Amino acid sequence: AGDTRGLVKLVAERETGLEKVFVHGDSHGGNVYQTAYGEIGLIDWQVLTRGHWSVDVAYHMGAALDIEDRRANEGELLDYYLDRLAAHGGTPTVREEAWRLYRESFPYG
Repeated sequence: AGDTRGLVKLVAERETGLEKVFVHGDSHGGNVYQTAYGEIGLIDWQVLTRGHWSVDVAYHMGAALDIEDRRANEGELLDYYLDRLAAHGGTPTVREEAWRLYRESFPYG
């Protein structure tokens, strides 16, 4: 592994001025569970931090899907995320901005 300080600084600077939420920080499929009632949740919150939602969304899609499936479905999945956010009272980012932020978040994962 090379020196990643420049990348870490770039990602931190990118978040300046963005809305902050609690970010799981390790949202791969191994930390997702589903109850017998169909409810889905996350476990292993030891990397919890404040950041932009796009970090968890990009990390999860990048970790859970192979490249071909992700490329074929990531736009639709991002739209679904934004729709669900609005349905639960959140204020979703405009689609074009959300797409940019999502794509910029891939270096984190």
